[in-house]
Amino acid sequence: MENIPPISANIVRPMHGGWTENGPIIWYWTKDLSSFSIQPKDDPSRTLNINTLEVTNFANLTELDNLTRPIATRPRGYVYKIEILGLATGETLNTTITIDCNDEITHHAMELTNRPDDCACPNFSFVFGSCFDDARTGNNGAILECIANMGVDTNETQKPSFMIFGGDSTYYEGDGSTGKSSVLKEDMFSTLNMLKRQFTTRTNDGMQLISMRMPALCTWDDHDFAWNNSNIDNMNENQQKVCKEVFEASWANYDPTAEKAYSDSIAFSFRWGLTEFFFPDERSYRSENNNTILGSNQCAWLINAVDTSEAKLRIIVSASQIIPERGEYESFANNASDERDDLLKKLIEVSGDGSEIKCLILSGDVHFGEVSTYHENVKAGKRPGVLEITSSPMVANNGKGNTPSDDANNTRFFSVKKEQFCEIHISWKDKQPIVSIIYRDGTGAIAKTLKIDGFNIEERDATMAWHAGGTIDWIDL
Repeated sequence: MENIPPISANIVRPMHGGWTENGPIIWYWTKDLSSFSIQPKDDPSRTLNINTLEVTNFANLTELDNLTRPIATRPRGYVYKIEILGLATGETLNTTITIDCNDEITHHAMELTNRPDDCACPNFSFVFGSCFDDARTGNNGAILECIANMGVDTNETQKPSFMIFGGDSTYYEGDGSTGKSSVLKEDMFSTLNMLKRQFTTRTNDGMQLISMRMPALCTWDDHDFAWNNSNIDNMNENQQKVCKEVFEASWANYDPTAEKAYSDSIAFSFRWGLTEFFFPDERSYRSENNNTILGSNQCAWLINAVDTSEAKLRIIVSASQIIPERGEYESFANNASDERDDLLKKLIEVSGDGSEIKCLILSGDVHFGEVSTYHENVKAGKRPGVLEITSSPMVANNGKGNTPSDDANNTRFFSVKKEQFCEIHISWKDKQPIVSIIYRDGTGAIAKTLKIDGFNIEERDATMAWHAGGTIDWIDL
């Protein structure tokens, strides 16, 4: 693992989050109130302006109701979300951030990236992965180090423009983490313990390297929302409120001063040139009793947002799989079939044969990876209407992962197993997107496809391309 300056008792390393309309957002935590400054590394004469968007005092966060005994210790500290002004659209800049807390001054190298203009169509790449369980495994984040080092001092890979965590970015653990106990213990015993779990992952060696080198955005799933398979049927309003406050304090996905994308949820979206990413909230409205994951109103919002977007490539980041039809695991087919039907109907309408627009879904959760399509002919060389890329886990199951089920053979191009992440490249031909898909294993090497009984595919490199004309086929690197 690369040498990283030690963690301070007063300061947690800043992280590059999302963007406002004017520039990047920087997140950091200090034990007490602090000051912040930033300086371009290679041009001392240049000035970047800063705007403090939000300061969250942990002492004001809601406390978890717990009737077993009183909470003796309240969380302490402040989370800052800072807007950086002065970068041109599409500009990347090496900077040094200086933070002063209690007369302890720390300096942090960070590469800042501003979004390109909405009308631009730059070639770019990003990394997608889910399920980072350093809680039970004690993993130091070697897979994240692989991601952070992509394109650094080498021409073998392109440096990603950003990373997307597709849920389960940390794992709350404890006797109550299964949801079978009404008494929550350990990580979910208190708001303080939840923050400790989030910050333990944030200070993981690999996560710190990501923080230094690229923007990171995140949606949540069950383990970084609450306990396993948690939803609004088995969580009271107090628990739901605390989970949301802790998650929002732990990430800087969007401008906290702007109007929320949907209601008072964690949903957000952002443009990257002619590509738009949509991150719905798949926990705040999830109900087995009502057979919903998005909830009817949010589902309508998402359908309308994708339909009216002006982007050529429209990407939905979903913690749960949408296309694959399987009876196990949390999925739209299993838990919200009506929402699945409505959503896929609109995506097919938007990106069907002859359309210059593509709709892509990114999903996680299931502890294996696969590429799926909503099309009756699931074969290389065909023209899928909608494509889904599932990547999971980065760290879990002692590296083994789960085995994909036969139920999804009719929507599956291929699957991969064990720890992995997905490197996704976006390029353009006549302003039509080309999506190149590369699965990499825990060492950063190209992953291999999995041979599944009853599914006719031999082991090969897990690399595919969705071409400008709409066909999808294998690629060799």
